[in-house]
Amino acid sequence: HRAQALITGAHVLARRGDTDAARRSANTALTAAAVLGDMWVGQAHAAVAAAHLADGDVGAADEASRLAAELLAEHHHLASMNLNPVGDIAIARDDLRAAEQWIDEVAPAMQGWHLATVLTTGARSRLRVGDKDGAALDARRALSVAGEAGAHGALPDVLDCLSLAAADHREMARLLGAADA
Repeated sequence: HRAQALITGAHVLARRGDTDAARRSANTALTAAAVLGDMWVGQAHAAVAAAHLADGDVGAADEASRLAAELLAEHHHLASMNLNPVGDIAIARDDLRAAEQWIDEVAPAMQGWHLATVLTTGARSRLRVGDKDGAALDARRALSVAGEAGAHGALPDVLDCLSLAAADHREMARLLGAADA
């Protein structure tokens, strides 16, 4: 339905860096979700969080993420498709311990595109502490999961992480070119 399409669109647009369109889609999703109940409003707030995070507004992203978490708390059946960017917000706040705890908590329930994005968050967290080998391992697993699921929207972020973990500049340039394609 419309709210779901707007929520998904907001996440995709945020990952592409089109923050204005991501915010518009997320805000429209909030309106569309209002008649559907807390579960959908929570997912819409997660989309708002992703849009704010992509725009660099970590405080607003954190606030929207907390609202999403509150609204989604009783919907445990959604664990496998939770798009709330809690881990990415923690990384933006330099709280890598919180990011890793979140990843460890949600990854076992995830699959497909959702798992690929969580593994990519793990790769980003490892890169922040200088663990290129661990980041490359997480990113390769994310690449495999995304490939198996046909989750092409996850690939630019995965390839970006792989490029940052690359052993040399040539490999980095090749991967960044692929991420941009």
